[in-house]
Amino acid sequence: MKRRILQFALLCAGAAGLHAAPAGAAFEALLIRADGSSQRAYLVTATKVSIRYREAPDSNEVKDLKVSDLAGIHIIEPPGYAAATDLFEDHRYREAKLAFAALSKELAPISSLPDNPGTRAAFHELECLRKLGDLE
Repeated sequence: MKRRILQFALLCAGAAGLHAAPAGAAFEALLIRADGSSQRAYLVTATKVSIRYREAPDSNEVKDLKVSDLAGIHIIEPPGYAAATDLFEDHRYREAKLAFAALSKELAPISSLPDNPGTRAAFHELECLRKLGDLE
């Protein structure tokens, strides 16, 4: 009996710890409403029809919103994107390919949104492969 109570207590403590800590990366964005107002948000995940976001980067509260309720979503360029672009423009395609691949993987949770940096990173990764002649 004591063992089951201990297991239950540990399970509850673990669940509380998981709930208290913000999980995963959040990507900074501006949510633009139909009336022209905007709100800074930190996107957690997104699909073509909805987004899940936090109002502060360290917030535990996650909100859901339909994409159709917004006039637009502007995703702020993530750290590392400018450096990867600089590598590409300097014709350092091998290094740029690795940087863009990492960005594309990191930004996968929001890749369903139109014109997101993760999709652009995947495009630039393919461009690096094309420039390197690695077409297989």
